[in-house]
Amino acid sequence: MCLVPAIMLVSGAAVVGPWMDAARVTVQFLGALLVSVAAGAMLVRAGVIHAEAALVALAAAVPAWLLGALTVASWSVGFDEADAGATRSWFGSATGTLLICAWAVGAAALLPVAFAMLGAVRSRTARITSSAGLSVTGALALGVTAATFVGLIVGAAAVLIVASIQLRGLVPARAPQEHERSLVLTPTKRRIIVASSAAAAVFGVGCAVFALTGSSWAPAVGDSTTAMRVGILAGALVAIVTVGAGAAALLPRMGRIVLGPALALVAALLALASSYILDETSPLSWPLHLAAGVLTGLAVGLMFAPMLPGARWFRILLIAAISVAAAISFGFMVITAAAFLAPAFAILLTVVLLRRPILLNGTAAVS
Repeated sequence: MCLVPAIMLVSGAAVVGPWMDAARVTVQFLGALLVSVAAGAMLVRAGVIHAEAALVALAAAVPAWLLGALTVASWSVGFDEADAGATRSWFGSATGTLLICAWAVGAAALLPVAFAMLGAVRSRTARITSSAGLSVTGALALGVTAATFVGLIVGAAAVLIVASIQLRGLVPARAPQEHERSLVLTPTKRRIIVASSAAAAVFGVGCAVFALTGSSWAPAVGDSTTAMRVGILAGALVAIVTVGAGAAALLPRMGRIVLGPALALVAALLALASSYILDETSPLSWPLHLAAGVLTGLAVGLMFAPMLPGARWFRILLIAAISVAAAISFGFMVITAAAFLAPAFAILLTVVLLRRPILLNGTAAVS
């Protein structure tokens, strides 16, 4: 449900009219309410708060999120009226009042939760004061976060991941397979990985420098936009080496579960490189860029796959939800900056392997 407002906005459905805008805000804050309910249930399950405190918080959370939705809707109406030069209606002028009410009720909803979580504080006065401070600041932070699509999606994904880990604790851990125990990073393999990551770091830094400054010292390239596109294209291809080296280094410790995220990242980098090979006006350029972001989100979802519980269909559903949330929140930005981020990871990987080789049992190898 938290993804619906983002999809509506991206598709352009939110600009159809006031009714569609009201539906978007309603779905958005209904999703925020569901996320807060899930977070409260996890705190109760973990024994952090009692069920009574969670029930009181839930009773206050419903009007708090309702007032938050009305605040956003009032601001939107007032903005449209001011932009059109029309007379401000009572609803468009009530943004400040609704904001204060939503903030106060939200703080009241968080107060019993904060009071229960600060049970270690012996002084009752200090406990009440600290709880009130956390509630007031937390209510404002949560309200602002819920008003942004990315913040709400990240919060929903975080709750989903933590809940999955909690459920995973009820499932017996899978014993390591024999072929996974035999995956040891030998000195020869380590030297190959170090050489690959070091080369990727050198070439990656070169690609990043060329993307930023290539137009000034390479006249044949053209303008700065062309230099940026060429640098990102080459950097994406070099980043594939970094991903492969990192997967090879983690394979002995984590097993073959690293192959799925690594392959998804490689596919994302290839899609990104393909989008920059094509001309900017090509109809395939933007879809390839979107595919790169989606594949980056899939890599994040596959990273959490071993911690997810339940039957196969349920795990696939959880992976899909985490992947979409990761893609929308940060996947597109991260994969676009891969040419600039990958060299730093390559340098880190080289230093770590030179100082402490990674083995399945966590011990250091002797060259």
